Amino acid sequence: CNTGRNVKICSKVTGVVGQAIRINCRYDKKTYSGHRKYWCHGYYRSSCEDVIDTKAVNGQRGRFSITDKRDGVFTVTMENLTMRDAGWYNCGIDKPGFDTMVAVNCQSSQDNTTFAEIPRSQPSQCQLHMFQLHASPSWSHKPPSWQLKVNSTGRNGRVMIITSQSQFLTLHLVCVLLKITVYPVPWDILPT
Repeated sequence: CNTGRNVKICSKVTGVVGQAIRINCRYDKKTYSGHRKYWCHGYYRSSCEDVIDTKAVNGQRGRFSITDKRDGVFTVTMENLTMRDAGWYNCGIDKPGFDTMVAVNCQSSQDNTTFAEIPRSQPSQCQLHMFQLHASPSWSHKPPSWQLKVNSTGRNGRVMIITSQSQFLTLHLVCVLLKITVYPVPWDILPT
């Protein structure tokens, strides 16, 4: 993965309504293995309500679970996905000062199979109601500035992102009902 040294997402996940989706959040294990990791619902940290964190009993809370083997990756699992799981989430590390976070925007979708790739240049608009992945090469408190074009080609109700890249982030995803937005974090970002 090509991201900052604090938290990075580099995962291939598949989600279907009624099933589970897993999100792998990678981090610098030498620096952050002992820190609390969390998955919160909301865009800004000040209003981001923790859904699950690594201090949860057995790493489980309702339909959500989190595991951190302290090996440089923690995994968030959302079970029994519903259309109500849409919204902003953050994958983060608790640390003194500002937490390190990567924003993920989940939006319900019931479109056909979609294969998409974020261009390195020439951002393009998504088709209405199609799966979208936005990436911004710099931190912003505004919605993302890049959008990818989506071509629908299936009949089985799945949405898939094969590969996407931005200046700081490589993300491999396969999703059904989620629109995922990823922002690189401005603090301590260095390509790995």
